[in-house]
Amino acid sequence: MALKTICLKFLTREEKADVFENNFRCIRDIKEWAGKKYKVHFWNQSLLFNGKVLKNDYKNLFELFRENPNDSGTLNFQVLAAKTPFNIKIVQYSDSSNRKHFLLEVHEDDTIATVKEKLHALKPKYPIPYISLCDYCDPRIELEDDKTLVDYGLQPRSSVELRRIITLVVKLQAKNGQTLKKDSFTYVSKYLDERLLIDLINDITKEMDLPKATTYYFMVNGAREGHNFGCESIRNVVCNFGEEIHCIFKLL
Repeated sequence: MALKTICLKFLTREEKADVFENNFRCIRDIKEWAGKKYKVHFWNQSLLFNGKVLKNDYKNLFELFRENPNDSGTLNFQVLAAKTPFNIKIVQYSDSSNRKHFLLEVHEDDTIATVKEKLHALKPKYPIPYISLCDYCDPRIELEDDKTLVDYGLQPRSSVELRRIITLVVKLQAKNGQTLKKDSFTYVSKYLDERLLIDLINDITKEMDLPKATTYYFMVNGAREGHNFGCESIRNVVCNFGEEIHCIFKLL
């Protein structure tokens, strides 16, 4: 006898489905089918066969039937459904070729704000006000804090890009050290961002209408850095030097 149907036994009912009509090939196919019909995501389903949970979602159904043949041509499964946590992959680029990632445990109804809190708890070096999360498949989409993972279609093993936010605090000082102007500017390290820190400084110089007869230096984590620090990429700065950089212009 060949495999013809599968039977799903829920707590209050049974459901039979034709293997060939529904193009079932593996356990995952059954979960996807049940998920669409009963609005239960596949990762919240557990299928029991002969009293044991099937952990391999890609177990071939025909192979399973050959191992457990019967005259009815039916495989019987018990379905257990409950919301369960899962891992998503948090990806960060320090430059265009250097990618690192780590796993973060979440729930499907977590908001993006909650995900940021969990991320900060796992990696305290990422302060919540200085991080931005984006769709890895479409880096143009920044994930909004009040939306949930389900709203963005994120599921187990989905990837999210972590972007760091840099704040440049700019001061113009007189020769005697008196502060004449002060302002701050916030930038997100964008996908494959090739900008250098000096590019931002040049834009800020124009926006603040700073005089040309000045010299400048950077203060990073309490240490003074020279002009060469401006040649650092924004990605490298936010990944390795922190979220807040001070740039001090002094009149000549």
